[in-house]
Amino acid sequence: MKLLTATLVKNPRSVTTKYGQRIVADCKLENGETITLWQPENSQIINYGNGSKLTLTIDSKGKYHWVETEKETAIASKPEPNQSFTNQQKREIAEYITEQTKLFSFCYA
Repeated sequence: MKLLTATLVKNPRSVTTKYGQRIVADCKLENGETITLWQPENSQIINYGNGSKLTLTIDSKGKYHWVETEKETAIASKPEPNQSFTNQQKREIAEYITEQTKLFSFCYA
């Protein structure tokens, strides 16, 4: 078994396949080769972001496998820019927050 280091080149994403939900992670190996990792839908790799370093193994069939190690840390993915809300949506959000504030104040009292 050979241990390799790879870097995520995109944020991992969930996809639907004929075998069910899977997580796809595009990685670049130290030698510059780009590979795709297919993980089960409950894989923690989904929490890793672009630029995260991963440890991989390669089996006798040439398939790559992710090895989660303690030294790896997930880089939080960059948040998407704030979406624009309509004035009506803003009013509804403000109303909800106001009601929740009143409820919290009541509970606290």
